[in-house]
Amino acid sequence: MIFVLLSLLLFDKISLLCVSFGKGMDYNRDKRLVFEIPKNTIDVLFAGDSHVFHSFIPQLIFDEKGYSSVVAATSNQSVINSYWVIKEVLVDQKPKVLVMDIHSVEDTLRKKDDFFHFTSGVLAIPDLSINKYLCYKDLKESNYGMSDSLTLSDVIGFFQFREDYERNDASFFELFSLLFHPAKEFDTFGYYPATDVTQVDEFVVGSEKNESFTETISYAYLNRIFELCTENGINMILTRTPYSSKTGDIHSYEQIFEWARERNVEVIDYFDLIDEIGFDKDTDFFNNTHLNYNGAKKVTLHMVGVLNKYGLVDHRDDKRYSLWINNSFDYESVERQMKENIRNVDEKGKE
Repeated sequence: MIFVLLSLLLFDKISLLCVSFGKGMDYNRDKRLVFEIPKNTIDVLFAGDSHVFHSFIPQLIFDEKGYSSVVAATSNQSVINSYWVIKEVLVDQKPKVLVMDIHSVEDTLRKKDDFFHFTSGVLAIPDLSINKYLCYKDLKESNYGMSDSLTLSDVIGFFQFREDYERNDASFFELFSLLFHPAKEFDTFGYYPATDVTQVDEFVVGSEKNESFTETISYAYLNRIFELCTENGINMILTRTPYSSKTGDIHSYEQIFEWARERNVEVIDYFDLIDEIGFDKDTDFFNNTHLNYNGAKKVTLHMVGVLNKYGLVDHRDDKRYSLWINNSFDYESVERQMKENIRNVDEKGKE
């Protein structure tokens, strides 16, 4: 039995190392080992899809108020997988607040047959976790995307870390050292610092499709996440960060807001706060549906004010939070690139 356990542990470490040399489905989004953060050091957990990892900057929150936070989000992450990712985070963490963007909840209604959608997120859970197995089992039994029989893609996904948690820019020695000190790699705490600028003509929430939200799997799993928060004494906040797209169902968004009001869950709809936070559609978008660093700063600073209501503690003088205190990620370089890109866009507009 001991031999089997040691073999599994060795396989887990070797597989983690091997996939480090592969190229995943995202771009330049390494250094985010959320499950390697020291135990019980996360105050705020951000969950969802790309609308989350483009919008919230944990280091900025810490620098402003000393609240520790991480982003546990991957591209196209379904609300089903968010539930299991959150559940896995709760194995070692006791966050006071969960912030979840509702785009992933609405998006789950439309992407049942998208392999990327129903595997995203769960692949980031460590291979030997029971929650990883239960998530795959859940997806199979709910008939959400997964095929009736186990496919090669399923098997590969089960033993693989997503690009979000890979180490594809390190030397072999650095990769080997990470097997013993993986937390050293965590720099942006899940945030993706995009600096490109796309000018958007108008803010488009979606189209009117009038689908019934309460009869969907999204509704069921939003309830499960709420129950998970209730059981663990976690304050739940739902957000809708700025974007411009006709793909979403306006009616579903309205029903999600109603769901939140019925349960006294705080909702922050940034479409209602465009003027208040000084959001600029000419400078603050990475592309039509995601924020760049400039836009993310505005959303994050507003979120800091929201978090002030939840009795969080300032950890800026606490050595247990050295990952945030001593974070060496070069945000100044990101800031400079952001300003240059905005300036280039302005100059092109004057031509």
